[in-house]
Amino acid sequence: MPFLGAAANFRSDEKGLPLGKDVAMGLVEELLRKDQLAAVRELTELTKMKAEALGSYADLAALGVHNLARVALHYRRENDAEAFLSVLRRILKEDKAEPSPLLSVLARLRRKNGSNGDLPLRLIVTTNYDGMMERALKSRQIAYEPVYQPITSRRS
Repeated sequence: MPFLGAAANFRSDEKGLPLGKDVAMGLVEELLRKDQLAAVRELTELTKMKAEALGSYADLAALGVHNLARVALHYRRENDAEAFLSVLRRILKEDKAEPSPLLSVLARLRRKNGSNGDLPLRLIVTTNYDGMMERALKSRQIAYEPVYQPITSRRS
């Protein structure tokens, strides 16, 4: 059973979806005033230059404005669910994206089924919030049944 996490849908061309830090910055641009954005851009540039000095530990200089979960929390606290989903659709532009090479390979994978021949994988789990895996399966004409965690669901 493949379990896909962040960046499983990454493509290095213009047909891919943005990475989490880029989605976070899109939300930041919607959330902050122009003067605040200028400060964020200045801080981002300074951090990028300083991070180079950390060598292989450069990721330790990551900024909170690149933390998608943290930025989404701020955005959602100030906006309703529909506004949040609307801005995510604008940032992601999923309708113009294509599945990554990894997702395309997964859609082609088969499992042995004795005398019945090869069948598609029975279960693929992803933590991603896009429909790229579904699109990869559709392109191979493979039936699937998606299971989602509703955005409004809360545990008591």
